[in-house]
Amino acid sequence: MKENPWEIRDPNGIFDLKRLLKTIVMVDTEDGLILGFKEGGIHVAESLILARYYMFTQVYFHHTRRAYDHHEAT
Repeated sequence: MKENPWEIRDPNGIFDLKRLLKTIVMVDTEDGLILGFKEGGIHVAESLILARYYMFTQVYFHHTRRAYDHHEAT
């Protein structure tokens, strides 16, 4: 993620990266290899998706941040 959720004090952007990495597996299917998660990593993967969603809606696309980025670019 672009910003560290701890730095901006937003608890919604936090997920357990170590557990996520421990539960990633490669699954061989008819179409080839795909990335999957062990059963214990499903909740962590969901946390990652929600963390990205919250960071985008509450931080990256926040109206104050977008206005700052616009003025910085000009």
